[in-house]
Amino acid sequence: MTDFENIGITENCLVLPLRGLTCFPKMILTIDVGRQKSKKAINEALIKGQLLFAVTQKDITVDTPTQKDLYSIGCLCRVKQVLTIGKELKVMLEGVRKAKLLTFFETNDDYCATVRALN
Repeated sequence: MTDFENIGITENCLVLPLRGLTCFPKMILTIDVGRQKSKKAINEALIKGQLLFAVTQKDITVDTPTQKDLYSIGCLCRVKQVLTIGKELKVMLEGVRKAKLLTFFETNDDYCATVRALN
């Protein structure tokens, strides 16, 4: 497992755009997830033990966010628990470290970004 306290730059970190919520380091956040790309990112992060970059959207009505739709500061998070309820996931995240969004891109399957961990 990675020493999450010493993260410098993370290439191709999976991104979880948040609607109307913000996560901070050492915070436990429980969210409902319905977007397919977000579900895939959560499952992949859980299976591989990777961190997600959780970042708040500026406008909650945007279904397919781009970099301009996201704030530049978010939080690297660990997926603690996932519960499937119908077509949605109920996910418990633990904030690990504040991070800055450097570049954001969308693939066919998920959202990715390059981020820099902040103090």
